[in-house]
This record gives sequence, C-alpha cells and structure tokens, in this order.
Amino acid sequence: MVIDPPSLSFGEQILVLHYLTSVENHDTKEEYVSYKNLPSASFYNPTFRKRSTNRILSAFVDNPEALLDVSKALGAERAELGDVSVRLQVFPKIVVVVLLYRGDEEFPPETELLFRDDIINFLSLEDIAVLSVFVASRLIKVLKRKD
Repeated sequence: MVIDPPSLSFGEQILVLHYLTSVENHDTKEEYVSYKNLPSASFYNPTFRKRSTNRILSAFVDNPEALLDVSKALGAERAELGDVSVRLQVFPKIVVVVLLYRGDEEFPPETELLFRDDIINFLSLEDIAVLSVFVASRLIKVLKRKD
C-alpha cells in the first residue's frame, strides 16, 4: 500500500507515528497469525472482526476474485492462501494478508487477516485493529470506485 502523507487521515498519520516510534522487542516465531492469536488479543477479536474482516467479506462475498483486481490499486500482490488472497505491504516491516474463503454447503464464506507475529514489535493491539480498519476501508473504497 503506497503511503502518501498528504492524503492520510489524522488517524492514519497517528498510526504512522506509532510505527516509526516503536521500540518493543518481543520474541516471535516469524509466522503468520490471525489477530485473535496475537498475545492478549482474543478478548477484542469480535470487535476486530466486526470492524474489519466482516466488512471485507460483505464487500467481496459475491465476487471474491474482485479482491485481486482491487488490491492491485493498493500495490498488493497475489498470495497463495485460502481461495483468494493478497499480500499488502503496509509499512516496510508490516505485511497484511487478506484471505477469502468462498464457502460451500458445509462452511459459510469467511475472511481472515493475517499478520506476521512480529507485528507486536511495531504496533500495539489497538493500532493493529485500527490498521485493519484502514485496510478494509481502502479495499472497499477502491471496489466502489470500480463499480
């Protein structure tokens, strides 16, 4: 995702400042995890899902492949996870993977956001949730422009 400072909202500018001033050094396994699997995040997961992944699912459930086209406008590249997925380089050390599962007769469609577990060294849990809202909002905004 290309960061253009003049076009950033006040909240996005604060997120950039938090990223730039991070000093944490938690041990990590360098693997991708969902928000709920980050340390101490499970309590906030229902709200996280409502504000981010559920919005993405709602926007793309009828046409999951549109995620591939829309995300190109944000500099994303295709990932090979789930049914449809993209990898967004949000900051130099932060990647967000957006996964869509189409669903079938057994399981409903679902969306997941994955982060490298070292994200906790750069952003607080609250900032990660805010970042996810910004990712969802940008994807949906580009999708609406294309319609």
